[in-house]
Amino acid sequence: MNIIWTSILIICILLISLTGDNNIVNIATQSIYDSLTLCLHLAVIYIFWCGILEIMQDTGINSKLSRILSPIIKKLFPNILPKTQESISINISANMLGLGNASLPAGLKAMRELNQNNSKIGIDKNTALFVCINCISIQLLPSTVISLYLNSGGTSAGFIIFSNIIISAIVFLTCVFIINMFYKKQTKKLKNKKAVK
Repeated sequence: MNIIWTSILIICILLISLTGDNNIVNIATQSIYDSLTLCLHLAVIYIFWCGILEIMQDTGINSKLSRILSPIIKKLFPNILPKTQESISINISANMLGLGNASLPAGLKAMRELNQNNSKIGIDKNTALFVCINCISIQLLPSTVISLYLNSGGTSAGFIIFSNIIISAIVFLTCVFIINMFYKKQTKKLKNKKAVK
């Protein structure tokens, strides 16, 4: 791969020097400048949001949100141990607040516990649902998206938060529906095979 990229770079440099087109050099220089400017803008806004999220975590909003979510988690994951439900609640609540680093340990713990509870070979419904919820990553404060929106000249960050919640909710409900339908079909197939035997 290094050889391919190096050869592309050498060919480009040779073509620029042979054609003498200064526009390519100007465009490349401007692109580097624009990229660095974007990175600095993103870094400043991201640092601000990280500070806000750290304050929220230190004040215990994360654990309060986890307690609020626990009844919903019990409905989504009915046949699992209470400690696994707690790990899932902590993971989802941390993701909702945009605390990706804080959600990772709870997510790994929940996955380990879900795999221990799984008596079947393969991925069970609870594990599949948990992975999908993590992939969706419902966020109340999508800091990276807000940063990009404001940097591109947007004025209303509230619009991003509101639309993000709506889209995440639609995707979440669709995901839950599809997984439930898939595992219902799987259960029916297994029952039919057993009845045939």
